[in-house]
Amino acid sequence: VNETNDVIEKGLPTGLLTGFENIDRVTGGWQRGNLIILAARPGMGKSALALAFTKHPAMVLNKAVAIFSLEMTALELVGRLASSESGIGATQINQKKVNRSQLQHIVGNCSKLINAPIYIDDTSGLTLNDLKAKANKLKHEFSIELIIVDYLQLLSGSGEGNREQEISTISRGLKTLAKALNIPVIALSQLSRKCEERADKRPQLSDLRDSGAIEQDADMVMFIWRPEYYELCPNGYEYGNRVLNVQNLAMLDIAKGRGIQICELPLKFYGEFMRFDNYDLENKIINIKDFTEPLSNNDNFLAY
Repeated sequence: VNETNDVIEKGLPTGLLTGFENIDRVTGGWQRGNLIILAARPGMGKSALALAFTKHPAMVLNKAVAIFSLEMTALELVGRLASSESGIGATQINQKKVNRSQLQHIVGNCSKLINAPIYIDDTSGLTLNDLKAKANKLKHEFSIELIIVDYLQLLSGSGEGNREQEISTISRGLKTLAKALNIPVIALSQLSRKCEERADKRPQLSDLRDSGAIEQDADMVMFIWRPEYYELCPNGYEYGNRVLNVQNLAMLDIAKGRGIQICELPLKFYGEFMRFDNYDLENKIINIKDFTEPLSNNDNFLAY
């Protein structure tokens, strides 16, 4: 009770911090027992953003993070993480086209990454039951505080029923896993092509691919999309009372959340380095209060 009172009275974050100050201010961090869906069309950077969400918990807070990568190998993920930390191109690193000086630069800038408690499982064809068993083992052995699944549609189900029913079972299973381990689970998800058929290309909840159950099971749904990718807004993206340059601009839309404001947040995305950063408006940290109503803490969860 005292902890809960401190969270409310002092305005402390109620969940695991992301390191993105404005996301943390809006969400209070990732909440224990929550299933968070991060969805996008290909090429938007959802895998890169998911990796960015591992760095602050693991490298700054020393919280163990598990990544289940069904699409990319562990080596590719490590290369991307090293690129985002060092500023050496991800393709260059993964193709081993770095010279001795660049290698020394990478090692020098990745000391925190090398020692970070990040556990990557790149088993292909993983079933939901396999993932649950592995996650339980990692929780027991390393006290993991966050799970990332990349991505939901690549998990294998029981094989019973059609694909929509299978995805429903998987999304429900990920939600029960989050509750059972009492940690947040971030699951990446594909979007249907419907969003690209609209003039503004902006994702909607109805675009979640294969199953409406994903939206139903999720405690939070976020979309990442980039106006620059679609050559939209040549005169800038209107955001509140500002117009943002679309170069390297990524918009994170929080489309569903329990006890939080539905809003959009700008981020910077540097594709060459697979790196996301806070979007700096007028050389200062974005004040979310400029764009959203005051937010109340979700007092159903205690601070980490």
